[in-house]
Amino acid sequence: MIFRRNKPVPVQYVIDTQRWSGAASSIPQGMFPNIEKQYSPLDIGCPAIAAANNRLFDILSPFSVDFTFWLEESGAANWSYEFDTKIHRDWSPSLHDILPDLCNASRNGSGVQMRMALPYALVTDEEDTSVMVVAPHGIKYENCSFVSGEFIFTDWINYLASAWILKDQSKPAVVHLEVGKPCVSLCFNKQVQLSYVTKTTEIHNYEGQMTNLPFYRSNGSVDLFDTIKSRRPKKLLK
Repeated sequence: MIFRRNKPVPVQYVIDTQRWSGAASSIPQGMFPNIEKQYSPLDIGCPAIAAANNRLFDILSPFSVDFTFWLEESGAANWSYEFDTKIHRDWSPSLHDILPDLCNASRNGSGVQMRMALPYALVTDEEDTSVMVVAPHGIKYENCSFVSGEFIFTDWINYLASAWILKDQSKPAVVHLEVGKPCVSLCFNKQVQLSYVTKTTEIHNYEGQMTNLPFYRSNGSVDLFDTIKSRRPKKLLK
């Protein structure tokens, strides 16, 4: 097989801002756009393009904001932000209240990482379905690289994030996010039929088996995976 094709498998996503603490829990879920499928020019008739169809998606930024992050002389990571007041109101409550809850810069090994949490999580009943987060297209960033990663989400509900790593630690990095442009892109390992769903009781209860697990157990997602999987409902999708 040269070109992988499959009947699109059902995948749903939830948007849950209530899982956050502090001011971020008050963000209306309507602030966060639906996940959009990337355009595939199927009329070209190329089998490689057809194989990529229904695998590439974008999460659009809910904010128009510039993030700057850097390494202090003390060795600590630091960050700042400036949002577009033509898009966002500069009063209370405002992005001043919620961005510190969603974003942080931290030392990650020998590097400096800037991370913005997102309220999206993927759910499927299809075995061995994975997603890779990849660099968003069409935005500007300086002196940093997007942090890509992949995980199988069939039995593991994990909320997504947009993360960047500082390149030259002698100077700051800047990420320019804009409403209507991607803040993270997704690549699935198979063709999917993606749709939004309101979080159900089944999803909520199963998510509770793993919420914040890394804070309490080193390597807990590996050591406890079989126990957690054994408690998975047969069906999570509606």
